Amino acid sequence: MRLLPGPQRGGRRAGGVTGILVTRPEPGASETAAQLTRLGHQPLICPLLEIVYLDAPLAIGPDVAALVVTSPSGVRALARLTPRRDLPLYSVGDRTADLARQLGFHDVFSAAGDVNALADLIVREPPRRAGRLLHVCGQDVAGDLARLLHPHGIRLDQHIAYRAQPAAALDGQTMAALADGRVSHVLLFSARTARCFVTLVEKVGLAPVMAGLTALCISQTVAEAIQGPAWGEIKVAASPDAAHLLALLPPGIDA
Repeated sequence: MRLLPGPQRGGRRAGGVTGILVTRPEPGASETAAQLTRLGHQPLICPLLEIVYLDAPLAIGPDVAALVVTSPSGVRALARLTPRRDLPLYSVGDRTADLARQLGFHDVFSAAGDVNALADLIVREPPRRAGRLLHVCGQDVAGDLARLLHPHGIRLDQHIAYRAQPAAALDGQTMAALADGRVSHVLLFSARTARCFVTLVEKVGLAPVMAGLTALCISQTVAEAIQGPAWGEIKVAASPDAAHLLALLPPGIDA
């Protein structure tokens, strides 16, 4: 865990906020922590997944009409594997779409939602030429985009370009912060990260601490992944993106 510099006034803050635990992989964890600091919160970084990029050759043949990505890691993996930037690219959300543009992709479409919204976008605005879609993704993918597109005659193939390696244990600083009540909210960006957090907390006997924590979930799917343990509260973002997730927090002390 890394405790980043932030406003310090001691004790529990207005709205019951102390530390905000950021569990997403890097580099997203540091980006989110910087946002939290700007909002007047005290972020604590504890990535529970490590992204490991795979070097499986990526062949983009003439039958590929468009590319699909459903995470920032997918975009980074795609950019590593091919110099091509000429094909249309469909993105699940705005943050992923913005990153794609930064990495040189020009013809980018954002669903600004989840996998269902992405399927709707592709059906509504299909590629200009016929062909299959290529989804560059990780080993564990949320939702079944291929199944959603199949009834519309759209073929989607996957190319697995990375894997997310779960943490084997919580680090000592994170355990101490949880045990001492220095964490009030936990940001959960994926169902896999959420399940990993619960497993590791229970593993070290800190499950009772969760009754004092608020879980902030980026989607209902994430919230469903942590049903069972006695959380103090579970909140779900109005839209599955980082901005709406952070909007669930009370104002920071400098806000």
